[in-house]
Amino acid sequence: MRQILSRFPPQHFLDDWVSFPAGATEGIPDKIADPQDYLRRAFGANAAYILSGSTETAHGTERLPMPARKSLITLDLAFSAFDSYLIRRGFSPIEMENKWFIYFKDSGLFLRRSWTGRLIYHVAFQERGDTLYASHAHANRDPEQWPNGSDEYDRRELLALINILLLNKR
Repeated sequence: MRQILSRFPPQHFLDDWVSFPAGATEGIPDKIADPQDYLRRAFGANAAYILSGSTETAHGTERLPMPARKSLITLDLAFSAFDSYLIRRGFSPIEMENKWFIYFKDSGLFLRRSWTGRLIYHVAFQERGDTLYASHAHANRDPEQWPNGSDEYDRRELLALINILLLNKR
């Protein structure tokens, strides 16, 4: 529970549950009924979604395959058991501003644009017990689908998406 609270602090959700004057968030006590209430707010109320997270069919866009024009990006990343759990959960967009739809399937992480379904990144993982290891990823190089054609840019973007959307490391 301590690792969950450090990564998903209750203050992260306060705007959704309570109203208070602007700028008054400093020192506000946690307004959580119990640990189950907190987990529902952090991970969702549906038990199936909590356990499985985002799936390939959870978002209604077309799922286009990775185009033939792609680049191989070296990653060499190892994730803890907790981070591996969060990665396997993926990310389903809730608001229009959420531009990514991310899901884990067959030891791979698929990162798609939420509006078009275009596959921009595919991360190949090795599952090592409860943990994940990522040796490499493919990045879309079709200029009509993803105009960012730099391996360095895509590596930074991919790591930011994993850290921010999946691991909630800001």
